[in-house]
Amino acid sequence: MTLVNLLLSDLERYYFYTGRPDRSPKKTELYKCFIIPRCLLATLYRVSHSFYKRGWLILGQLTTWAAFFLFGSEINSRTEIGPGLFFPHPNGIVIGAKSIGCNAVIYHQTTIGADRVEFGMGNRPVLGDDIVIGAGAKILGNFSIPDSCLVKANSLVTKHNYNNLPKVSAL
Repeated sequence: MTLVNLLLSDLERYYFYTGRPDRSPKKTELYKCFIIPRCLLATLYRVSHSFYKRGWLILGQLTTWAAFFLFGSEINSRTEIGPGLFFPHPNGIVIGAKSIGCNAVIYHQTTIGADRVEFGMGNRPVLGDDIVIGAGAKILGNFSIPDSCLVKANSLVTKHNYNNLPKVSAL
């Protein structure tokens, strides 16, 4: 997907969660990605990831720093995140996962990443599609969380136990 298509999908999720599920954003509305706080963190991540994929690592890091200074949130530019990303409250989020599927909802004060100090991407979780991560949740280690799961607020997940993860019924 192109950067524009990803930003449009994120804006569409914003409309969905703000009571306008039938609204489909147009390219002329992309400026909203930069002025709506609930969209800006996802937009800064998308721009940073786009720079990373092009090999413009310093620009990617500068964009990541901008997100850190504005929101106190850090999203690794190497992390692959599918379309439809939504942060209801974008403060204090740390994401260093290998990948996150499409239509992810991630609340504030969430940490997703390695369970020990490591700068590679080997010891990181993989999250499926249609995931909801509650406020304060910590997901740490090298394992996968399947599609349509809810990680409840203030949970600590360090290994997979699919029997105990509730399914999300409607996004």
